[in-house]
Amino acid sequence: MRVLARTTPFRSVKALGQGRFEGVAWSLAHQPDISGDIILPSAIESAIERHTKARTRPDVLIEHDKGLLAGAIVDMHLTDRGLEVTGQVDMGSTIGRGAMEKMQSGELPCLSIGAEAMAEKYGSGHVFFDMKLEEVSLCLQGKNFGARISDVKSWTDVSTQRDLERLLRDVAGMPNRLARKTAHAAWPVIDSNSNEGDELNAALRQLIGATP
Repeated sequence: MRVLARTTPFRSVKALGQGRFEGVAWSLAHQPDISGDIILPSAIESAIERHTKARTRPDVLIEHDKGLLAGAIVDMHLTDRGLEVTGQVDMGSTIGRGAMEKMQSGELPCLSIGAEAMAEKYGSGHVFFDMKLEEVSLCLQGKNFGARISDVKSWTDVSTQRDLERLLRDVAGMPNRLARKTAHAAWPVIDSNSNEGDELNAALRQLIGATP
């Protein structure tokens, strides 16, 4: 199996639901990668078609370690951006919960793919014209500069003032001190179940791009 991908820094856009994330696993706009490799769109299409016909799903691993199975890819499609995927992390497992926490904290900001591929030598790298996608990994770094995590589940985890502070910092991008002050001021109102709390709740959801 060949590891083919690299990514850019993590950026959370909105919540997708319990344990889900979204991103570009391979960016067509950032080829060749740092190894000089290029994946043709037709190779990505063939990889998707294989899984569709077999009704299988690529694994979600951590750093390409088969012993660290975090979940599975539940949707993938080829767009102008590249291979876009939606993953489901197993929140019932220690590995899955740890993976989600690390995505939200920025410790696993990137996506990387592992595939069995057919290629021809091209310059310092290869052109891949067919591939079998085995897994998509959550990782610190990869090879394709445009592959990244774009969306992670977030708001439904908020049950304490500390959770809110973390969300404002990691998702909304607030500085630590501002996130702490905002959470301290907002949480008593949100937790009061009053109309004012509902309005503030809605405003914060809009701030982080979370769905109801």
